[in-house]
Amino acid sequence: MPSQQLNRQRLKSLVHYVCKKCSDPSKLGAVELHKILWYSDGASYVRLGQPITGETYIKHQYGPFAQDLDGVVAEL
Repeated sequence: MPSQQLNRQRLKSLVHYVCKKCSDPSKLGAVELHKILWYSDGASYVRLGQPITGETYIKHQYGPFAQDLDGVVAEL
């Protein structure tokens, strides 16, 4: 995916949406959240030609890691 500028508000909204859709958000782990965000941005890129958030994802042992997610979650 080409690099896009991060839209912090969209990332916050996507995190809220994912938590709302979870049957039990307290069981949503960090790894799962990172993977869901990555998948959502990728699916949006395939369908619309641009990601939802513009987040940068880094390859880690357990899957993609959203670079700015920790700071955004701290703001929430």
